[in-house]
Amino acid sequence: MKKIELPNEANVEHPVELLLRQRMAAAKFGVDNAEYTPPGAICGHYPNMYLWDSCFSVQVFAEHGYIKEAKQEFSCIMAAMRADGMIPNIVPAPDSGRLSPERFTYKNPQGSSDYSQPPLMADSALAIYAADAAKGEKLSGQLFLKRHFGSLKKAYDYYQRERLDEDGLVAVIHSNETGRDSDPTFDFIKYRLPRRGPETKKPYDLINCALDYAGMAILSIKNRLSNWEINTIKEYFWFKDVMFNCLYEKNLRAMSKLAEVIGEDEDSLEYTHRADRVSAAIIEKMWDSTADQQNGGFFGLHDAKSLPNGPYKIDVQSISNLGPLLLKNVPSEQLKSLVRLIDSKFTTAYMLPTVATDSKEYDPNYQQKNIMWRGPVWMWPNRLYADALLIQAERNDLSGVPYGDEIQERCMHLAKRIVADSALLVNRGYYEFFSPISGEGYRTFPFSGSAAARTELRTYPRPLTLQKL
Repeated sequence: MKKIELPNEANVEHPVELLLRQRMAAAKFGVDNAEYTPPGAICGHYPNMYLWDSCFSVQVFAEHGYIKEAKQEFSCIMAAMRADGMIPNIVPAPDSGRLSPERFTYKNPQGSSDYSQPPLMADSALAIYAADAAKGEKLSGQLFLKRHFGSLKKAYDYYQRERLDEDGLVAVIHSNETGRDSDPTFDFIKYRLPRRGPETKKPYDLINCALDYAGMAILSIKNRLSNWEINTIKEYFWFKDVMFNCLYEKNLRAMSKLAEVIGEDEDSLEYTHRADRVSAAIIEKMWDSTADQQNGGFFGLHDAKSLPNGPYKIDVQSISNLGPLLLKNVPSEQLKSLVRLIDSKFTTAYMLPTVATDSKEYDPNYQQKNIMWRGPVWMWPNRLYADALLIQAERNDLSGVPYGDEIQERCMHLAKRIVADSALLVNRGYYEFFSPISGEGYRTFPFSGSAAARTELRTYPRPLTLQKL
């Protein structure tokens, strides 16, 4: 395969080259000439197709001008859609080698998962169109969108029909649907030993590893016994996740833009209306102005229908709680709260940790092996939030509001810091995630998801905390 040159002097493989090597490695698992990108086929860890990983791969291909590969990947994603519009999280490779215990909880253990992941398809389609347009081939991009728009509508109609609750928020039916499988947000469904943050003794965390797996397995088994019927599952697990809802809102707005591009004006208005409803619900229902010593914060809601007097706020601060940064219309006071939260609890030697640093569940050095999203840095949240902070920094409606200029200045500094830290981390190699303290890489190597790190801005001074906020 031809060597692709990096546009900088970093001693690391070009992102597209890694993605193409992962595709080639899929042949070891029965997928010749793969048109999707398994996140870890090279090392044998992740040989399957995973929904949001493939959506991220689409965006990487498109941004680097590999439009053919981006369209291939997108077509694979949409081909996995079920009759009701749900796109599974996992589509297994034919020879994936081992049947994980979780797959026995699927309706078809040899088939795809019965839960999904954050629906990032519209953002991915928009990236493809933008890449075509950048090459002066808008017509090609429009034709591609027209070909897939009906399927995209079906996918988002699934959430409107099956997951949107009366309060305007969408719910997940399994913690894995968020993409953040073992995020402490979901510890309420598990039995775990108390931790002391990074000082926790290893024997405690060995036990916690087993307990964590058991907690997720019990939920999977309950869902299988419920035949994965949503109306049954929502009686005992119906979780409204902050980051999931914000990503859903963001992609509804992308759907509105896609509809506008292909001349479907009524659909464009409809998706804007849906996005506005979800955005308003996030701001109203997930916000707690009294939290964190009156600084306020956004929190996930457990709203199982069998629980009296719900929904119940899950008082945990993880990477999910920063999700409203993705909302272009988040009010200034709440944006200020999010910036303060990053300053006080998510600022580490390498940003962004996936759990607040003052949490007893904070496990920055991956002591709980194979239990993820409990402290280390992942590149995809870094990318999403760096982009979101840049958008917040450029808003026009914050001029004149108290501390508006200072908030936006801080957003710009934080975005640059996250980008700079991401570059430092991936220069160590495309690991699955990294220590926010030492920068050490962990678990899967090489991992396609880390190839999406924003690294184009490489050196920035570490910004000072904004005292006025």
